[in-house]
Formats: sequence, C-alpha cells, structure tokens
Amino acid sequence: MNTGDWGGRPMAEVVRNIALAVADGQAALDRRTAEVQRELEAAAAAGELPYAIDAPWYRFSEVDVDVELAVSVDAEVERDAGGTVRGYRPYVKATPLDAGATRTTDVDAELASTLSMRLVPVPPERRVVGRGGSDE
Repeated sequence: MNTGDWGGRPMAEVVRNIALAVADGQAALDRRTAEVQRELEAAAAAGELPYAIDAPWYRFSEVDVDVELAVSVDAEVERDAGGTVRGYRPYVKATPLDAGATRTTDVDAELASTLSMRLVPVPPERRVVGRGGSDE
C-alpha cells in the first residue's frame, strides 16, 4: 500500500483499505487459477495430457500488517436537516509515521504499533456441474 500521499485517515478507512487490497489480491489469484484450469482442461481434451488435473487454488490464510502510525483525535461536524450544527462525532485518525506527516498533521501521539488483522477465507461450497450444464 502506497502511503506517500496520505494525509490523516480515519482508522476504519486504513483497516478497510488493507482488507480491500487483500481481497483484490485474492481475486487476482482466483482469476489466474481459473485461467490455468481452463488451459489444463483444453490440453486434456486435445490429448496433450494423459489425464485431467486440477489447478491448485491459493488462498491468503492470514495477513499480518505492521504499521507505524501517528495517531490523533479529530471530530466530524454533525448537522441537522436545516444545517445547524448539532454536535461533533470524535474519531481516531491515523497517519503513516514519517517526518512529513508529523509536520503537516496535528499529532496527539506517535505510536510504533502493530495493527493485527486476521483475514480468514471461508471457501465456497464446491458445486459439481455435469456435462449438460446442470448440477449433479
């Protein structure tokens, strides 16, 4: 993840971006495996392979992310339908810890921290499709 152009971001956005990056990587792995499977099936049908084989499927089983963050508390203005300020909703804002970020952002604390997230895949049920196109 390129953090060079980040300003402060809500922590939820940082976590969401990491999860989406992993999901994008998983989708790319799945697309490549499906492509290889089609190639293997075509080779078996053409007699280039002595028997049909399955392409290996790879999954991210766990993702560990080490992040150094500058942490600050900010607030979001809440307004009513007429535009009158009703209050402020506080949130924790995270900025990658580097000299540029701490010079340009109000930082309440600098933390060298490990953000641990465990993203565990739940494999889909495998469906067997017959030659007629319907489930068997």
